[in-house]
Amino acid sequence: MKVVLLMLSHEDERGTLQNNHIPLSTGVIGEFLRLNFSKENLELNLFKRPSQFETYLKNHSPDIIMLSNYMWNENLNLFYAQLVKKISPKTLIIMGGPNISINLFDKENFLRENSSIDILVEGDGEIVSLKLLNKFYELDKSILHLKSAKTINCFAFDHINREFLTSNIEDTRLGVEKTSLDEIPSPYLSGLMDVFLEDGAIPLLESNRGCPYSCTFCQQGTKYFSKIRFFEGSRIHDEILYIAKRCKELNVNITIVEFADPNFGQYKQDLDVFEGIREAQDLYDFPAVVYCSTGKSQAERIMKHSKILKPGSIMIRAAMQSMNPETLATVARKNLAKQVFEDFSKEGVETYSDIMLGLPMETYKSYVDGVLQLIDSNIDEFSMPQTLVLKGTPMEKTEYLEKYDIKTKSRVIPECTGLYGEDSIEVYEFEDMIMHTSTMSFDDYLKCRQFVLIIMIFHNTRLLKHIYKFLDSREIKRSIFFREIFDASIASETFNPVFDDFLKLTKGELLHECNLPNNADLDELTSNKIYKFLSIALIKHQSSMVEIVTTALNKPEIKMSQEEGEFFIEMLQNAFLTDIQIDRETITKKLPLSISSVFDSSTYECFLTEFQLDRIDNLIAEYPKLEDQENKLPYHLRPPNMVKTIRFA
Repeated sequence: MKVVLLMLSHEDERGTLQNNHIPLSTGVIGEFLRLNFSKENLELNLFKRPSQFETYLKNHSPDIIMLSNYMWNENLNLFYAQLVKKISPKTLIIMGGPNISINLFDKENFLRENSSIDILVEGDGEIVSLKLLNKFYELDKSILHLKSAKTINCFAFDHINREFLTSNIEDTRLGVEKTSLDEIPSPYLSGLMDVFLEDGAIPLLESNRGCPYSCTFCQQGTKYFSKIRFFEGSRIHDEILYIAKRCKELNVNITIVEFADPNFGQYKQDLDVFEGIREAQDLYDFPAVVYCSTGKSQAERIMKHSKILKPGSIMIRAAMQSMNPETLATVARKNLAKQVFEDFSKEGVETYSDIMLGLPMETYKSYVDGVLQLIDSNIDEFSMPQTLVLKGTPMEKTEYLEKYDIKTKSRVIPECTGLYGEDSIEVYEFEDMIMHTSTMSFDDYLKCRQFVLIIMIFHNTRLLKHIYKFLDSREIKRSIFFREIFDASIASETFNPVFDDFLKLTKGELLHECNLPNNADLDELTSNKIYKFLSIALIKHQSSMVEIVTTALNKPEIKMSQEEGEFFIEMLQNAFLTDIQIDRETITKKLPLSISSVFDSSTYECFLTEFQLDRIDNLIAEYPKLEDQENKLPYHLRPPNMVKTIRFA
């Protein structure tokens, strides 16, 4: 039995993947099948790169292809499903994953319109995948008979008889009642994931499955996911050590691991996980960074666990989503207390928070006020995604959309585009984005987007970090200063052209349906507008930014002397990158006495770190044109590293 597991990611002409994480979900299903399928020999292949899968298809005709379906690769999956059916009609094509509609009617429409997909699977994939393999073998590899067999948790459409075939829904989750998650062997420890490590992919791990919360916008917000199931603690310990050792043996430059757990660090069982990571850090200096979404409760435990790791290797990422109590009640959301972030900050732990734009009952005022509250709680960085109506979420239900007057428009997902197949067919992914609710008009949505841009330019880059600390010493709220920054940005005549262009492109990226308009500017449609204008502001509008900060510092509420204001403006100017290819000197400056006492230093140094220099050198090598270097700067450096580093001495 030749089985191919695919979690395809869009790939550009240079071989850069839009999603460069190891495909963990296909790996664990693959290992489960290798362990339990005994009908005949199982030939298993996993792919993430479309180019590698195309090469495989030239010499092989698989019996089964299993597609892992996400919002960011659905059309890519459908393209290759159609391609496979043309060259190998007898290949069974199964689709599962989180991007499956919660509505039965939409499942039927999807299968009716996409005849290349034979079976749609709902829920955890391990047991259902094994049942499908066994039945397919027993039915002499007949797709028609397999559809009629109605395997549990599976949906199909009989295109001959025009009949939608549904099955019984059963709880097949491992780790529930008498079963254990550890029935799934590790795809890392078996070596199955080595091919992705060799490719430099970021290792993705999970120590548990499930989420106790019921957020309406989340694909884990249904009752199905409410049971928390844990892998044995030693499993992650062994996986981390294996990955660290293999990366060293393979001589690949992987420094990051990421955890898929929705509430990382909040459980007692996580102690073993953190101790395993620390052991790998001590033995192999790996991982340098742990990406995760930390829990929404048990703050003391999260803090205790984070301190086990090497300093600076984990950022506490708490997805607050909204600070508006009415919104939180509407989306069934629970947040960490704001005080928690202040406590983390006092301990020197960096904090990161998600705040979503477009949630029900959110207003322009509550959105801005909520972010400013979190700035006062010392949040170091914000991710401010626009709310999407995702398949498989409670929010997807028609009655929910109607109740809150939720209106959406389609948008091409940035970086999720490419040319595929021998004929270089263009494939794009689209997302369903909320741009209107009963409490937020489209005009208010655009004003919020302006605010997001200013947060990215001035806050996420850490340009205001040292001004914040000085204001803290004077007991002046950071939010008061940032509101002045935003107001000055809106009022600035020199900065207005940036806003005008940004809003024009923001409105222009919204489509009435999932189709590209004729003569569309694809570069503009598919660009990340926030990142694009972050680069434009930092590189081409430095004088406007200086003007904005100067205006804010001169406000009476800020209570800053002329000498102090001039010092911080000079620091701001020194922090800018003026030429990314040659701007590498270290600047040393003295501090005024009133500022020196706050920072317990007499001078500061302004420079590019080795990490920044390394990323810039890679950027220059990959993109010879200066314009391309500037456009890709946020992707290579990320906002916190797009300005020079300040160190007090």
